[in-house]
Amino acid sequence: MPPVLPPIVAHACAHGTRVAIVDRTSTYTYDRLDRASVDVAVRLLDGRTDLGEARVAFLVTPGFEHVAVQWGIWRAGGIAVPLPLSHPPAELEYLVRDSEAAIVVADADNTPVVEPLAAAVGAKFYLCEALIEPTNLTNPTNSSNSSNSSNRRALIVYTSGTTGRPKGVVVTHANLTAQIQSLISAWEWT
Repeated sequence: MPPVLPPIVAHACAHGTRVAIVDRTSTYTYDRLDRASVDVAVRLLDGRTDLGEARVAFLVTPGFEHVAVQWGIWRAGGIAVPLPLSHPPAELEYLVRDSEAAIVVADADNTPVVEPLAAAVGAKFYLCEALIEPTNLTNPTNSSNSSNSSNRRALIVYTSGTTGRPKGVVVTHANLTAQIQSLISAWEWT
């Protein structure tokens, strides 16, 4: 059975034609973000039904592509490992190795740094722009019960490493949902 749609993605996608992201290149709706994340998931799955929480490290400039890749990783059943833009290659390699990333994604600007790291650790490399390219394939996720994904791991984020090597912190989909709900409640977001 395909991975279930994470609650955060399911909730966001319900906004349809409303503006989701305005970045340095354009304005994007939730529908466009939804479709792009499906395209990313289809390509990451590469015929499989679930990444089974495989770690997917990605170095993509913040904006539409960054979110589409992160959501696509989640839709495919992977764990997103965002890499900091400011880190030198040696630190990025440490994060890729430490997280045991099976897949590494980078946008065109970051490919010269990241593609050799992927090869060095034996991870499959994808160019972000190729992942987002539209497909004619269907949604690989089961949206009928998004609550089943809550206990799955969503992210591995790294500490700053001020007192030693950075350490990976695992965040589940339930953790993310709780954090967002508390912000909505505390700040009365609508």
